[in-house]
Amino acid sequence: MNTRRGLIAWAGALLAFGLLELLLFRPAAGPLRLVLVRRVRESDRPAAFFRVEGGGGRRLQITAVDVLVVDPFGIYQEKPVFGVRGWPGGNPDLGRAEFDVLAPTNAAVWKVQVGVQPEAGNLLYRLVRETTGSP
Repeated sequence: MNTRRGLIAWAGALLAFGLLELLLFRPAAGPLRLVLVRRVRESDRPAAFFRVEGGGGRRLQITAVDVLVVDPFGIYQEKPVFGVRGWPGGNPDLGRAEFDVLAPTNAAVWKVQVGVQPEAGNLLYRLVRETTGSP
C-alpha cells in the first residue's frame, strides 16, 4: 500500500513539474518578419504599408523604424515620414497593426528597417516585471 501511495505521489509531482515547466519556461517563439502589405499614393507621394508577422502570437512593441536609402554612393539612413496612421510604436497592443511609410523623394531604391521588442516568453519573468514595474 505504501508503494502505491509513493508511486501516486511521484506521478503527481512529475505532472506538476511538467505543467510548471510549460507555463514558466516556454521556449521562444519563431522569427519575426516585416511584410510589405500594399503600396498606395498619399498626398501625391508613393507610400508603403507594412506589418510585423510571426513571433507565435506574442504582443510586440515597435521600438524603431528607419528608412535606408540606397544610391550610387552608398547606403544611408533617414528618419521615416509616416503617413496617415502615424508612428506605430509605443503600444504593444498595436505592434501587429499595419503602418505606412512615405517613400523618400530623393531615392529610387529604399528599404525599411524595424526594431521590435517581443513580449517575454517566460511567465515568471512577466509576472515579476508587471508587479515590480521594472523593464
